[in-house]
Amino acid sequence: YAYLTFTGINDWFSTLSFPGKETPNDDFYSSLSGSLIVSELMELPEEINFFKLRAGYSNVAGGAQDPYQLGLTYQIVGQGHQGQPLGNIANTSVPNQNLVAFNKSEVEVGLVARFFDNRMSLDLAYYRNETTNDIVPVAASVFSGYGSALANIGIVENKGFEFLISGNPIVTDNFSWNTSFNGAYNTGTVIATNDTDGDIVIGQPRSLNIAVTQIVGEAYGTLFGTAYARDDSGAIIYDTSSGVPIAQQAAERKILGSGVPPLTLGFSNSFQYKDFTMSFLIDGKFGGQIFSGTNAFARGAGLHQDTNPNGGRENGLVVSGTDTSGSSFTTTVSQEDLEIYFAPASYYGIAEASVYDNDYIKFRQLSIGYGLPSKYLDKTFLSSVNISFIATNLFYLMTTAPNIDPEAGFNVGNAQGLEWFGVPPTRNYGLSLNIKF
Repeated sequence: YAYLTFTGINDWFSTLSFPGKETPNDDFYSSLSGSLIVSELMELPEEINFFKLRAGYSNVAGGAQDPYQLGLTYQIVGQGHQGQPLGNIANTSVPNQNLVAFNKSEVEVGLVARFFDNRMSLDLAYYRNETTNDIVPVAASVFSGYGSALANIGIVENKGFEFLISGNPIVTDNFSWNTSFNGAYNTGTVIATNDTDGDIVIGQPRSLNIAVTQIVGEAYGTLFGTAYARDDSGAIIYDTSSGVPIAQQAAERKILGSGVPPLTLGFSNSFQYKDFTMSFLIDGKFGGQIFSGTNAFARGAGLHQDTNPNGGRENGLVVSGTDTSGSSFTTTVSQEDLEIYFAPASYYGIAEASVYDNDYIKFRQLSIGYGLPSKYLDKTFLSSVNISFIATNLFYLMTTAPNIDPEAGFNVGNAQGLEWFGVPPTRNYGLSLNIKF
């Protein structure tokens, strides 16, 4: 009823540096975990078939999977000049000869329980981990000739909980239903960055009015950009002569959200009736924000719903707000001046105008299958034949960010929460034939 497990691993890294170490490029890390099966230790109510408590600690190191990141590398380009080969620098990031492995330590506690003749199960976990020296491509000046620079960045703390509830609500001779509901809530906080704990930009769109920035004490993946000027009560300040909202000074950017959603949920079901099966998966993410370049450009070009007849296209736009002196005012922006009015909220202006909550629920997958009854296979060399129709990325049940795919990303790195002309999602349909001999 009691278990204790220890692991120890020593890895050698050919892609990392470890300056100052007497040993080669290696690192040792370990883990310790234990569990107690309470249902074996004592008598529990008959409704509880199994109950286990578990806890563990682990430490891992790694990163820098790509080689040749420690120094400059060169390559021969395809086209020469007057019979002579030409070469250039192959690196796309500024090399870092002092790059070391990231380190992650984690503590986790949880429980596993099964109830009602194992028809229902529950898995809960709480964790806290800390990552140091994370290897991140940080933004570099375009005048350096590189798009980014690899660096070991400070300390990031993640903590949260995960759960999984699953069961078999209905089981008969001809019909069964299996269902599960899982979720996770995670908060990531930047504890430290560089030697001075300065802000570090890890990604930004070409408009340059917002950036995914690591700020000490703030959430991981903070969106930091230009914003509306506001009075003490939070009301937007307008220019009374034009009715145009005023932007804060460029040097006074503010936090506009986080591109990393803290809450993720999933709901899956599978049904079987005789030889027919059907399953589907619905999932969602909640609590994050996204900057949409698509909406920003549409607004600046007069193609956004904000600029439709209700936005003043036919009769002008009535604007009420607060002026620079703190007084209330009302004015009408004429049709001819609408372009001027929407300009601050367009592609190179106020980023806050194009930052949206990015919650969504998606019907992710559907599968319908049929298995040929065994009576038709008894006198053949086949043991089973199954055919299934599978569809993925079907549709969104709910989204809060307008006009875009909420899963669209500006890049595939750590800079989450940026969208720039993301293409619409693609539905996939397929047939699967599974034959066993």
